[in-house]
Amino acid sequence: MCGRDRLRPAASRSVSVDECVKDALVFALRDGQVASDAAASIEGGIAPEGGLGAVWEYLGTSGIHGASLSLLHPERAKVVHHRAQWELGVPASGSFDDVMLGVIYVLRVPSDEVVPWLENALADDPRIAYVHRPALRYPLRDQRRHTGGGNVSSDWGVRRCRFPEVWDILDVGMSERGIAIVDQGRDEGHKELRGRITVVHPPGSGGMRSPHAGSVAGIISAIRDSPREEELKGCCSANLFLYNVWKADGCFDYCAYYRALGALDCTKVSVVNLSIGGTAGDFTEAREVAACLARGVVLVAAIGNRGKGGIPEYPALHTGVVAVGGTNASDSPAAVSTRGDHMWISAPGELIWTVDGKKLYSALTGTSYAAPFVTAAVWLARRCKPSLTVGETRALLKKSVAEYTVPPDGHSADLGHGRLDMVALATALNAPPAYPD
Repeated sequence: MCGRDRLRPAASRSVSVDECVKDALVFALRDGQVASDAAASIEGGIAPEGGLGAVWEYLGTSGIHGASLSLLHPERAKVVHHRAQWELGVPASGSFDDVMLGVIYVLRVPSDEVVPWLENALADDPRIAYVHRPALRYPLRDQRRHTGGGNVSSDWGVRRCRFPEVWDILDVGMSERGIAIVDQGRDEGHKELRGRITVVHPPGSGGMRSPHAGSVAGIISAIRDSPREEELKGCCSANLFLYNVWKADGCFDYCAYYRALGALDCTKVSVVNLSIGGTAGDFTEAREVAACLARGVVLVAAIGNRGKGGIPEYPALHTGVVAVGGTNASDSPAAVSTRGDHMWISAPGELIWTVDGKKLYSALTGTSYAAPFVTAAVWLARRCKPSLTVGETRALLKKSVAEYTVPPDGHSADLGHGRLDMVALATALNAPPAYPD
């Protein structure tokens, strides 16, 4: 665990004034024993000390409306003290997830004016592991839309990565595990995705309407049974679980995002697509990502659309995440694609034909649309060999690239280890496709 000075976010972070997050703090206790001790003092009629005491005092002030302290993952904790505005819990068990995630709290206040004071009080409390304001995340798409495919065919990305050549050997039989998409937007009911998507969170009709998640889903798993050559062809036949982590008013829902990551289970999903990003670090996101990886869930994230020299973005920057850059029809880095030494692999990300809303199709550009190719590749690999660990999957992807795209030193900030090639992946899995004599 890093020291508190390193964990404390910079006061100048721009997201602190954003409407979505300006009135919130997220913090974690050092461990479950701290929560137990604090609860014991409260039950004994003694107010907590330090930062917890400052929060207790603030929430107990008469006339404060809309302020609250709640557990981020109530299902992972036992609530040991509760009142109208205060919820304190300890981990429900001693497992990795419960210890790491069961002591994270969300503090909401009615005005951002008091946030710096509470943030400083919590940061100065030695019982607090970290405190921060939630970082914003955005869909990593190029805002321009192209209704035609330009000089490339509508399915050029699928064919460039040679997905059709491995469908008969890797995409056969039933698979119990699907793909999770944590993104902006709901299932728009496009015919290409009918029966493929289950909306997991938020329940009911909540969440922002946006075509972004559907466009990502179309690349991964659009139905391929149309005889028309120009119809969209998805990379695999996986069932998709969509977590919409944006509010209906357009704000990024950081709590829904954390909880979506916390809910991912490798027995139900083998890989997660994260075509979202932002430049600000977020310690709760880092903790959720680490827990996902420890549970055996592979995380595939778009690297960003800031071009060469652009600021690297999270969650692709987190250790263990498969960071995906975008390429064009010449197998060069797409102009919009961020570069960086953390890039693991690249895939087509320019003029990618996919669904765009309930009935439309568009050729879209951005690393949002490169990541789904790699996500589908991971799902097919783990479908063929379910025992693959997260580390083994990353090592497999390192080999699953077109030989002529491998940089001279084996890796570069422009292409990672190279551009995805499914025949190379099948060969690395010892399941090479059969070619006619």
